[in-house]
Amino acid sequence: MKMLENFAKLSPGMIWTIAPFIVVAVILATTRIWTTLRYHIALRQFDTSAPGQKVIQPPQVPYWVPWLGNTLSFVAPYPGRFYTKLFKWHPRSVGVTSLIIGGKRCHIVHSPPAVQALFKARTPHRELIEVDLFSKVFDMPMSEIENAQAGKHFEVELNAKYMTNFDRVNELTEHFVRVFEKVLDRDAEEMVKLNQIGLFEWLRDRMFTASVTALHGEKLLEMYPTFGQDFFRWDAEFLQWFFGKPGFLMREADERRKRIYKRLEEWSREMHRLCGGQPVDPDQGPAWEPYFGSRLSRARQMDYKNRKLSPRSGACLDAGITFGLASNVIPATNWMLFHILDPKAPASLLPRVLNEVKESTRPDGSLDVHLLITQPLLQSIWIESLRLYSDLLVSRDLPEELILPIDEDGKLLAQLRKGDRVFAPSYLSQHSPSWAVGESDEYCFDAERFLFTDPKTGKQTFSMSGTAGRFFPFGGGKTLCPGRIFAKQEAIGAVAMVLLRFDIEFQGYVDDDRKPTSDFPGFKKAFPGTGALAPGGDISTVGAELSSRGTLLSFNSYNSSSSIMAPFFANRSCDPFTAKDAHCIIGAYVDYAVNVSSVEDVRKTLAFARKKNIRIVIRNTGHDYNGKSSGAGSLAIWTHHLKDIKIFDYASKYYKGAAMKMGAGVQGFEAYQAAHDRKLVVVGGECPTVGLAGGYTQGGGHSALGSKYGLAADQVLEWELVDGRGCHITATRLKRPDIFWALSGGGGGTYGVVLSMTVKAHPDMPTSGANITFTSEGLSQDVFWQAVGAFHASLPKLVDEGIMGVSYYTNESFTVSPLTAPGISSERLDELLVPFMTQLENLNIRYTKFVKQFPNYLEEFNTMFSVDIQRIRVGIAQYGGRLVPRATVVENNPALTDAYRRIADKGATIIIVGINASKEVSGDVDNSVNPIWRDTLLDTVVTTPWNFTAPWSEMVANAYLMTNELIPILEEITPDGGTYVNEADFQDPSWKKNYYGSNYDDLLRIKNKYDPHHMFYALTAVGSDYWKQQPDGRLCRSGK
Repeated sequence: MKMLENFAKLSPGMIWTIAPFIVVAVILATTRIWTTLRYHIALRQFDTSAPGQKVIQPPQVPYWVPWLGNTLSFVAPYPGRFYTKLFKWHPRSVGVTSLIIGGKRCHIVHSPPAVQALFKARTPHRELIEVDLFSKVFDMPMSEIENAQAGKHFEVELNAKYMTNFDRVNELTEHFVRVFEKVLDRDAEEMVKLNQIGLFEWLRDRMFTASVTALHGEKLLEMYPTFGQDFFRWDAEFLQWFFGKPGFLMREADERRKRIYKRLEEWSREMHRLCGGQPVDPDQGPAWEPYFGSRLSRARQMDYKNRKLSPRSGACLDAGITFGLASNVIPATNWMLFHILDPKAPASLLPRVLNEVKESTRPDGSLDVHLLITQPLLQSIWIESLRLYSDLLVSRDLPEELILPIDEDGKLLAQLRKGDRVFAPSYLSQHSPSWAVGESDEYCFDAERFLFTDPKTGKQTFSMSGTAGRFFPFGGGKTLCPGRIFAKQEAIGAVAMVLLRFDIEFQGYVDDDRKPTSDFPGFKKAFPGTGALAPGGDISTVGAELSSRGTLLSFNSYNSSSSIMAPFFANRSCDPFTAKDAHCIIGAYVDYAVNVSSVEDVRKTLAFARKKNIRIVIRNTGHDYNGKSSGAGSLAIWTHHLKDIKIFDYASKYYKGAAMKMGAGVQGFEAYQAAHDRKLVVVGGECPTVGLAGGYTQGGGHSALGSKYGLAADQVLEWELVDGRGCHITATRLKRPDIFWALSGGGGGTYGVVLSMTVKAHPDMPTSGANITFTSEGLSQDVFWQAVGAFHASLPKLVDEGIMGVSYYTNESFTVSPLTAPGISSERLDELLVPFMTQLENLNIRYTKFVKQFPNYLEEFNTMFSVDIQRIRVGIAQYGGRLVPRATVVENNPALTDAYRRIADKGATIIIVGINASKEVSGDVDNSVNPIWRDTLLDTVVTTPWNFTAPWSEMVANAYLMTNELIPILEEITPDGGTYVNEADFQDPSWKKNYYGSNYDDLLRIKNKYDPHHMFYALTAVGSDYWKQQPDGRLCRSGK
C-alpha cells in the first residue's frame, strides 16, 4: 500500500520516465512465470511407469526475454556452463529439451537413442542452417548464398576427392609434416634459450603456420602475417554470430571479421594475378605449390569461379575451410601433449608413446605417418582428447514432424514439430556416465579408454565401439566430418614430431593470466559448439633440442656452429638413438667455434690455433656429405653470419656487367631473393640453404641454371680470403690468379678462409618447369628400364637448349623433378618432351606430367624445388658418384642403363643431374674445375639409406658396398670419367685422379704456397694426405 502511495506522489514526468521500465519488468516477470509453469507441466509427462509407448512434447526451458528466449544464456562464453545449469535444474533423463534461440524453437537432443535416430532419419536437413551460416557468420549477400547452395554438390565432390581420398590426404599430411618440421627447426634454438615456454601458446602458432601453409600455400601468411591472431579471436566468436548475438555487443568482432575477409580477398586476387588468372591444375599439377598451396585449395578456387562467386564470397569460404581444418585439430593436439607430459599421468604413458613413435620412424629418421596413425595408444589419446575437450553442435532443420525415441526401451517418444531446429551437442553425449570405465569416470582423461586387450595374445588394439549416438562427431560419416582423416594425421603427426625434436620438461601449470597454479588447465573462455575447446591456462615447460631425432634436412642444423648433415661423420657422437645411459661425448664434432665477423677475427683464430697446435675446420652450414665440416678436437672458423650482399656493375678485362658480392655465410635462398629484387639471377645450388661461397662453389657447383650459364665456379669474379699465413688477399683472374684458379673448382676447406665472393649476375627471365613420374607397377623390369634409358637418350637435346634436369629412381619408380628451362616457354618445353613422352606411350606406360611457365626464375625455383627436391632426402644417406660423359650416353646407352639397373637391384637410389657445363656454355673462364665436367652429360649420384637405429656395422658395410661394388659398376662403363668432389665416395682409392683430374699437382703447389704449414685440412681435400686421421678422429702428421 505504501508503495502505491509513493507512486501516486510521483510527478507525471517521472511516471512517464519509469513506466517503460515497469512495463519491461512486468513483461520479463510474466514471461518467466508463464514459461516456468509450462515447463513443469510438460515435465510431468515423463512418466515411464505407464504401459506402452508414450508420445510427449519436450519440456521448454524457462526464460525471461520474449523472442530472444534462451539465446543469451546459451551463448554465454563458458563451455559446459549452460549444460551444467541445465541438468542441475532439469533432469538429464528427459533426453530432449526445448529452447527458444533467436525467436526460433530449438531442441537439444542428448540421449543416445534420440541422437542415433536423428542421424538415421532421412528428412532432417542442413540447408536452412547453412543459409544462416553464410548470412550471419560469413556475412554473404543472399544472391551469393544462392550461388553457393546451387553448387553444393560440387563441394561434396571436392571433399570426396581431396578430403576423404587417402592418397590425397596423405599428400597433404606429408606437406604439413615438412612445413611443420621447418617451423620447429627455425624455432629450435629459441626454445632452448627461453627459460619457460607456455606449451599451448608456443605450439598453437606453429601448428597454425604449418596448417595454413600446407593448405593455402606460403604466400598467404607472407601477405597476412597477423592472420593467426585474428583467426583465433574469430574462432571464439564464431557461433555467437550464428545465434544472433546483438550487434552492439559484437562491434570489435565485426571489425576483425571484416579484416579477415578483406585480407583473404586481397591474397586471392594477387595469387590469381601471379598464376595468370588460373590456379595450377589440382590433378595434373604438383601436390603443392606456393601460391594456392594444396590440391584442395586450388580445386576450391576453381570451384568458386565455376559457381560465379564474388572474390569476397570466395574469401568467406576460404576462412571457413581454414576454420574447419585448424580450429579443432590445434587445441586437440595440445590436449594430447598436456596429458602425455603431465607429471600426474601414469609413469608408463610417455615411454609407451615414445615407443610407438620410434616404431613409426623410418631408418632415415623421418616419420612414417601412415604407420604412425595406426598405433593404438596414440589413436586412443587422440579420440579421448576429442571426447573430453570438444563441443560440436550438430544441427538439423525439420521439414516435417519427427518422432524420436528418448529411452533405450523406446517407450518414451518425443514429438518435434515441423519447422523446428534440432541441436545434438557432442559435449553432452561425450560426458555421459556411460563413458565411465573402471575407476575412470566420464570427466576423467583416460589414455586407454579406447584400447582393448586380446585375452589370448595380450595385444592391445584401438576401437571406437559403440553407437554413433554415443560418439557421433568423430565416428560419423563423410558429410558430418569430411576433414577428420587429415585432422587425425595432422594431430598425431604433430605430437610425434614435437616429441622427436625436443626433450620437453614439465615446469608447472599456469592459469589464463600465466600465473602459477596447482590446477590442470581447464577450458578457455570461448563459446562452445564449434569443436575442440582451447585450454584456459597452459603448461609451462623448458625444452632441449634433439635435432638428430628428426630428419637431418634441418634448417636448425644450418644455423648451428657444430651440427653436420652427414650422419656417418658424426660417428654416433652424442647420438640420441643410442642407449639413454650412454655417455654424450663431443667426439667428431668441433669442440669450439669462433663466430667470425672480420679479417682480424680470422687472423687471431689462426694464430691461436697454430701456437696451440689445434686443428682448424672451416665451416658455414654443415651441408657437406664427406665430413669436411667437422673434426675431432678441432676449432671451427664459423663464417655463417657473414651475410652482406652487394649488387653493382662490374668491369674487368674478362667481364662487364652486373655482379653480386656476397659474404661467406650467404645461403642460396638469400642470394636468389636479393638478385630477384633487382631483376637478376645468380647461379646457386638446387637446395636453397646451401652456402654459396664455401665448398659448393669451390668444388664446382652444379645448378638449375647450369646448362644456361655453366657451373657456379664459372661465375666467380673475385675471392676475398685469409690464407694459411694470415694474409688478407683479394684474388681475381688478373690479380693473384693462382689462388683464384685454385679456389674456383679445386675443392673447399684447404686453401684459405673465404670471407666473400663476387660472382656474375644475369638478367632474370621467364622460366618453365616440368616434372614427370611413372612407376614399375604392371611393367616388366625390362620395359621399365627401357623407359629410363629413353630419358637419358633425350637429355642431349634438352640440355643443349639450356635445360637442366634432376631425376631420381630405384627399380620401382622414376621421377624427373624438376626440369628447369630458363628463358623457354612452356609450349617449347612441351614440344621438346614429345619424343620422350611418345616412347613412354609406345611402351604402354602410364605417367603423370606437369609443365608450367613462370614469370621469373625465382618463382619457378620456389615452386618446383621447394616440394620436389625434398623428396630426395639429402643428408640421410651415404654417397658416391660418377660424372658420365655425353659420349657414353650417345654411344653406349644400353650398357649404361644396365649398369644403373644393377646398382638399383642392390638397394641403392640413383640421382641424376642432366647438365651441359661445356666451355660453349660457360664461356671464357679459367679455373680448376675437374676437366671431365666439360664433357659431362649425367652427374650421377648413388646413395644407400641411412638407419639411425641399425647396428653401426651395417652402416660401415654400406660404405664399403659403395666403394667396392656400386661405384666400380659405373667406373667400368666410364673409364674416362671422373667424380664431382662434393658428391663423391669418401673412400675412393683413386680420389686424386677422380676428384681433381689433371689439376691435382698444380693445386697442391698452390696449396703449399698459400698454406705452407698445412693449417687447413679436410677429408680428401688437396694436401689432405699430409695428415693421417687416427681412430679417435684426431690428426697426426703423415710424414710428408
